[in-house]
This record gives sequence, C-alpha cells and structure tokens, in this order.
Amino acid sequence: MKKLYIKHIILLNLQKLLGNIFFPFIGCLIVFYFRYFQKYKIPEIKKIRDYYKSLIKQNKPILICPNHLTMIDSAIIQWALASNIFYLFHFSKFPWNIVAKENAEKNIIFRIITFLNKCILIDRKGTKEHKELILNKLRYVLSKKESVCIFIEGTRSPTGKLLENQINYGAGQLILDVPETNVIVIYLRGKHQKTKSDFPIKNEEFFLRYFTLQPETDKKGLRAQKEITLQILEQLKKFEDEYFSIYQ
Repeated sequence: MKKLYIKHIILLNLQKLLGNIFFPFIGCLIVFYFRYFQKYKIPEIKKIRDYYKSLIKQNKPILICPNHLTMIDSAIIQWALASNIFYLFHFSKFPWNIVAKENAEKNIIFRIITFLNKCILIDRKGTKEHKELILNKLRYVLSKKESVCIFIEGTRSPTGKLLENQINYGAGQLILDVPETNVIVIYLRGKHQKTKSDFPIKNEEFFLRYFTLQPETDKKGLRAQKEITLQILEQLKKFEDEYFSIYQ
C-alpha cells in the first residue's frame, strides 16, 4: 500500500469514531426521511441485506461500484445494504464514499452530515497530488477491511445512461492495490428516473441489481486498471439493459 501520512490516518480514524458516536441520531434521521417523508421503497431489501452479510462474513475489504444518477445514491445504497442496528455494531462495514467538495460545502449542515457519514471530499478539478491523496485514503480504509463505495463514472449522468466515455479508472487501481477485495457491482435506479437529479422523486420505488465481480487481468499498470474497471462497466451495462427492457 502506498504511503499515507500519519495526520491523515488520525483524521480518518477520528472521522470514523465521531460518525459511529453520532450514527444513532444521524442514521435514524436519514432512514426516517427516506421511509416516512419521501416514502422510498426497495423491493426485496432483506435479500440484499442477507447477501451483504454473507460477504462481510468473509472478513475481506469490500468495494462497492454503482452507477450514478442522484446526489444521494450512496446513502440509498447504504440503507439498502444493512439496517441501522447492524451498522451501529459493525460501523466498519458502513461504506465510505467520495463526495464532490462543491456539493458538500453548499451549507454547514450538509458538511457536517457528510463528515459524520464517512464521506471523503474530492475536488474534481484538483491537482494530481490531491487525487492521489484521495486514492491513498481509500487504499488505507480498504486495507483495514472496511467498505468503500466509488462511482466509476465520477459524476451523475446527464443522459440518464451510463457514461461509457467518461470512466474513472480509480476502482481498478484500488482492486490491484488491495487484491483480496470483494467487488460488488450495484445498479440502482428509481423506476421513474429519466436523467440525473439531486434527489429521486417522492414515493419512488427502486430497481436494484447486484453482483459479486471477480475481476481478472494478465496486464499490468494502467492497462490492468482499465481492463478491471471496464469489467465493472460491462456488468453495470448488463443491469442497465435489463432495466430498460422492463421499463421502456
């Protein structure tokens, strides 16, 4: 694993500790908002939670790679994967995720919520060194057998379909650097979602598909990163095709 300075390790562990302490309040507030205010529904939620628990029992790092259409995709995925009670006692399996700095800094409340929900902020226009620091942080938490959620598209799709020409290869790099990682490919989409938005509509029911990917490559370096990431994209594309075959 590439070097991460001690100050960043301390801050990551402090963020996790504070997130765990405040989780009973923040987690309940978010789930209440999803279930009773927005009235979101995820069919067969118990099935995906049982699946996630089965992977956790393997005691390996977990990298979650979803598609990206709304500002709260990662929060909905966190809700889908496990209950608040489970996360309270297994907070290392509450996924870390990457949030664009400009979104997190819209107001102080959102900044606090993202911090306590294990979000790592990225400046998408930042320097190469800044982006390498983000990858180093993700490598570190994966090496501690935690869960991480990363969007290979990097941004919400304005077309409503996978951004096949704008793929970020960071996921492939993480899988190469932490090879024991379990990779979960998740396709999440509201049944009324046409294109990108900040939030799904009220009363939305979600189409959700998942698959444990075992990436393989005989290449090295950047070529290997690309090949692995494109395998993730290929699985997402299969799920997207399934979605449009049902709802279009």
